[in-house]
Amino acid sequence: MEPGGTVIPHRAVTQAAAVRLSDLLPDQPVAFAEAALPYLRSIFDWHGSPFDVRLRVENPPADALLSEGAPVEVLDFNGDLPTQQSTTTHLAMTRPGLVDGVLTWLNLWCLPDEEPLDALHMKTNWASIYLPLFDSPVSVEPGDVLELTFVAALSDDRVHPDYQLQAILHTVDGQQHRGSLVSPHHGGAFRSHAIYQDLFPAD
Repeated sequence: MEPGGTVIPHRAVTQAAAVRLSDLLPDQPVAFAEAALPYLRSIFDWHGSPFDVRLRVENPPADALLSEGAPVEVLDFNGDLPTQQSTTTHLAMTRPGLVDGVLTWLNLWCLPDEEPLDALHMKTNWASIYLPLFDSPVSVEPGDVLELTFVAALSDDRVHPDYQLQAILHTVDGQQHRGSLVSPHHGGAFRSHAIYQDLFPAD
């Protein structure tokens, strides 16, 4: 790049909000789309074995969110790009429901002074990703808070991120529910959460 040049996009921010997976798929089964299966097989063939892939949700309804979104990963492409970052945020529930994980999506600034593209509320090519935290859905009410620690670090390919999540759901009546996820870009555990055991049933 020439001196004084600008990288586009300027900034990318990953947002996260509390959700229940089945609420993201109204009137649909929780399953891989048939069109995605050849791609999934090619990923496993490339890696040499199956693993818990990140779960893309196409066109998730914004009204399925149980909390406001909050940033968990920030990439400033015209500044310093850290190879590892850790963010702890508190997602306050805004309505009653059941939560079993978080939905993540991108806000993308092409230029510093422009409004960002919002992959949740706009039609874009950027995927929204569901990350499971609890094997069984947990009941929540307004005022409950999901304390989420989100760690991103470069994978062994030195390009893509690995993620680790730790969560504590604090309820207004004093209970705590703990959840976690280790989500490398490739490889790692297989059938580690209940959702993956459902998606990949044992023979």
